Order: sequence, then C-alpha cells, then structure tokens
Amino acid sequence: MDAYRVLLLAPTRPDREATLELLKRAGITSIPCDGAAAVATEIARPVGAIVMTDTAFTDPHIGEVLSALSRQLPWSDIPIILLCRMGAPAPSTQRVLDALRNVTLLERPTTSRTLVSSVLAALRARARQYQLRDQFEALRASEAALREADQRKDLFLATLAHELRNPLAPIRNAARILAAPNLAASKLQWAQTVIQRQVGHMALLLDDLLDVARITQGKLELKKTRVTLTDIVDAAVEAARPSIDSKKHHLSVTLPAESVSFEADPLRLSQVLSNLLTNAAKYTDPGGHIELSGSVQEGTLFLNVKDDGIGIEPDALSRIFEMFSQVDGASARSDGGLGIGLSLVKGLLELHGGAVEARSAGSGRGSEFIVRLPLLVDASRQAPADELHAPHTGTPGRRAGRGQESHRSVH
Repeated sequence: MDAYRVLLLAPTRPDREATLELLKRAGITSIPCDGAAAVATEIARPVGAIVMTDTAFTDPHIGEVLSALSRQLPWSDIPIILLCRMGAPAPSTQRVLDALRNVTLLERPTTSRTLVSSVLAALRARARQYQLRDQFEALRASEAALREADQRKDLFLATLAHELRNPLAPIRNAARILAAPNLAASKLQWAQTVIQRQVGHMALLLDDLLDVARITQGKLELKKTRVTLTDIVDAAVEAARPSIDSKKHHLSVTLPAESVSFEADPLRLSQVLSNLLTNAAKYTDPGGHIELSGSVQEGTLFLNVKDDGIGIEPDALSRIFEMFSQVDGASARSDGGLGIGLSLVKGLLELHGGAVEARSAGSGRGSEFIVRLPLLVDASRQAPADELHAPHTGTPGRRAGRGQESHRSVH
C-alpha cells in the first residue's frame, strides 16, 4: 500500500539494488530515490518509513528533507532508519541528527535480518500513527457533527417558540372578547372558531413532536391491518388538500389500475404521504404542479411525489431527513411548521421496513421524493410492470381499463 512505502536512499547503485531486493523478499514495498531532493518530494505523499545512510548528510539538498519532515501534521512522525559508520559523527552529521526526531541508528555494515527487522518495526510504529490519525479525524468529524446538531437544535427551538407563540395572540384576543358582557352571537361564534383553529394548529405541532420522540425512543408501535393503496392515497390527499388548494396547485394522481392491498398502519402511512404532499405544496409557487404516482415492481411498492417547486441543492439532499435540519433559504417558504415532517416520514417508513429518497436537479428545478415499501401482493391481482407505467389519458376519475393506470387530476 502507498501509505507504507519505504523510501530508500543508498550511497551506491549496487547498495540500492541489493537493499531493494532484500526488502522485496520480505514483502516490503520500497521506492528508490536518487538523492535527497527526490526524498523530499516523496515525503509529500504517503510514506511508511525512510531508509538512508549517513552519506546522505553531505547531499546539498538534505535541508529540503529536513524542511519536509518539519511540515508533518501533528500526528505524523515518519520513522527513519539511518545506517551509520562506527565512530563519532562529524559536526555536520551531528547537526542533521539533532534535527531528526524519529531515528533508529544501525551501524554499517549490518546484517540483512537486522535491517528487515528494523524496517518492519518502523512500519508497525507508522501503522499506529495512522490509527491515531484516524481517531483524530473521527473526533474532529464528531465534534463538527455535534456543533452542527447544536446549531440545528437552537434553530429548531427558536422555530418551536415562534410557532407556539403565534397562536397565542389570536387566542388571547378571542378570550378577551368572550369575557365581554352582552356578547353578540356572531362574536361568540367568531371567538370559538379562532380558538378551535389555533388550538388545532398547536395540537398538530405537538403531535409531530411526540411522534418523532416516540420513534427516536423506539416507543411508537404500528397498528397494522390490511389496507388498499387507494384508501391510503385518498386519506393523504384529503389531509393535504387545504395546503394544496390554498395555493391553487394542480395535483395529478396516477395509480395502478389493479387494486393493491398490503399490511400497513393506515394512519401512519397516510401521514407519510400527506406530509410529502404538504411539503411539496409549501415549497412550490402558487399555481404549481404536484404529481403523486404509484407502481408495484417485484414485490415493492413505489410512491413518487414530484413537484416543480424551489428544488433542493445537491449538498442538502443527504441531510434533509435529519432531525432539526433546515434547508438554507427554504424557511421563509415553509408557511410555518417545525421542519420535522421529513424526519417523521423517514422514521415511519423505516418502521414499515421501507425507505425514502429525495432527488432534485437543484435550486428552482423542483423536487421528487421516492418512497419504497416492501409488500406481499397477490400475483394474480398485480398488473405487469410494463402496464404499471402505461399512461392514461381517459376521463379523470374513471377507472382505467386493463393495461392502463388509474389517473385523477385535482385542481
């Protein structure tokens, strides 16, 4: 491996070739260097150890080697095996020795066994340095993730406080009106409507929070029953309709012509789809288009929710399902909410053994969310895969014939 290359700087060509062959027989990858300048260049790449003799100290480029070694990262200290002749070193040699940090001295001449043993020991020491590097990098990544999570938590708490505080003003105003003497019936009805609407909004926020908490703690239990795809979709569309209608979006629904039934928690699965539809409605300009389509392929149910909204930047696709995550520039378009809907979608699908994936070509180019849910479908009732993709241009709302999809358009 490149990370364990041994740089070899020998005084003569025969010495170099003999040492290369010796290290090769020991299974050690070695790189011959013609001079100190070549060693300095190679140090910029991954290196396991350096083997050289004290004759290299007279090389005019030895200072480049020392400079390259001094620029190592804190975790790195490349082992150097130095073969020296017996006797006191010259002053110039001593100065170079003093500048080196991790040196193993071997007297020249030395035995092949001693040299190979020393190189292997150096590579083991280098391996421990690499382990330390990996630990440092993992620690830095963990610290960065914790800082990001802390920032997202702070933003989430600020959003939560804002969303919970917003309903208080109209509730307080309605309560003040209710306290007035001789209250007219119209005023009474108005105050009651305001309170019910705002309390309902707060209840939805708190329900989402509780659901995410239960999923995180493994305490949310599914109530599975036999359901049909059309029932799930109808319930989801009904729940998301206020958000869709408020922006006059065009919603098209395309499902397999044949009935698809499977085991699932109908409330939670329709919650998944309604969250995706509501999310599409929030981040799509008024009058936009939203498509909900479904198909069954090889025992897997695929549900796609696609819009022509503001889109998602590529670097945000991997984190939009994380708790407390907020996509840059999207919060102003969210029309309220805590930004935990997609995290809830992911958690509920995983409880069903499924998964969700987000796709987008980038800012301003729409988004697509793909739900995959494993299911057991009666083969006699399952339409062939090629039929599931056949377009239907018949009257919206009519059941398509065999070989077609059921297509509904909702304005």
